[in-house]
Amino acid sequence: MRKFPGISTAVSDEEAILLSHISDMAEDSSCTNRQRFSQFLDERQAMLAESMLSAGRTALFRFFGGYEGAHRVMLCVYPDEYSEPENSDFPMKAVTYTYRKQDKPTHSQFLGTLMSRGITRATVGDIIVSEGRTVVFVCESAVRDAEDIGRVARIGVTSSVSDSADISSADSFEEIKTVVSSPRLDCIVSAVSGLSREKAAALIKGEGAEVNYCQVCSPDVRLKDGDIFSVRGKGKYIFDGIGGTTKKNRIYITLRKYR
Repeated sequence: MRKFPGISTAVSDEEAILLSHISDMAEDSSCTNRQRFSQFLDERQAMLAESMLSAGRTALFRFFGGYEGAHRVMLCVYPDEYSEPENSDFPMKAVTYTYRKQDKPTHSQFLGTLMSRGITRATVGDIIVSEGRTVVFVCESAVRDAEDIGRVARIGVTSSVSDSADISSADSFEEIKTVVSSPRLDCIVSAVSGLSREKAAALIKGEGAEVNYCQVCSPDVRLKDGDIFSVRGKGKYIFDGIGGTTKKNRIYITLRKYR
């Protein structure tokens, strides 16, 4: 099995192929002195790519998904600081679909319609559904097929293509402030799930939790500021850190739960 710098977690065969491709992109960028772009990566893929490229230090890189805070992003590797890509350099477009406000197409219906046109998942970025409007970021190679869509789940839609879209953030959060005995994962999972610490530890050992998109089976993992973790059946969270201690030496923590 091929080893990748900076990657200590197990990777699937598909992820290994992706990382090999990204490694080749970095080498090609260095040899040709040109920018190289990936297709869209999901959050785990982007995390693996960032870990490998940061450890290898063979190329500079930047991620962008069409707007600040995008979940699915393209990767650009580039040879030096003078060739850092602008947002407009990334080979993607925003396809905006408009429809009646009383119609309620879903994210999965848009994705299914795109897939039915032969558009692959890797060429589709975030799909942001709102009242009367959905914005889909796609690779330039998929724009024509995406633009031709006139109906999503029996709902008539009108499409338009632009270089960018006015999106502040697709995420909303519920802030949670609580007290725990330790920033260990089992303590925090217990706090957000309502389970006892013993049951939270059992859930983690049973592959019921991820930290930064990697499966974690050790209850004693300590979370750091900015870590993203998810708990099966209980949601996805960002750990914003410790905010002091109580008189009994318990710690105040702040979390954000994805809505």
